[in-house]
Amino acid sequence: MSSKLVIDTNVFVSALISPDGVSRAVLRACLQGKYQPLMGTALFLEYESILARSEVMARCPLPRVDVEALLAALMSVSQWVQIYYLWRPNLRDEADNHLIELAIASHSRRLSQAMQRQLSPRM
Repeated sequence: MSSKLVIDTNVFVSALISPDGVSRAVLRACLQGKYQPLMGTALFLEYESILARSEVMARCPLPRVDVEALLAALMSVSQWVQIYYLWRPNLRDEADNHLIELAIASHSRRLSQAMQRQLSPRM
């Protein structure tokens, strides 16, 4: 059984932009079945929003059709998780709280490395 993993959009964007980074390795490992990526409605909408931004696509060496195919491939191996409650941990970036909710609802023990740096609560 592969480890469950919540992948924030910044990891996906970094994987698109940088061919040799850790983010690309994480995405590749998910597509190879080494990790089970988790997906929820809020995260999926965030992915779509990010990919609609021209400044993101301008930095990506792949054509849009390939980026959309990559996102479709990631979705095909992702486990969709329904969140039936809102548990607000009050992270520094309020917009990231849904990622914690996704991890809790799926009983995941892992978040993408980039997310771990952002997990300290607001004071």
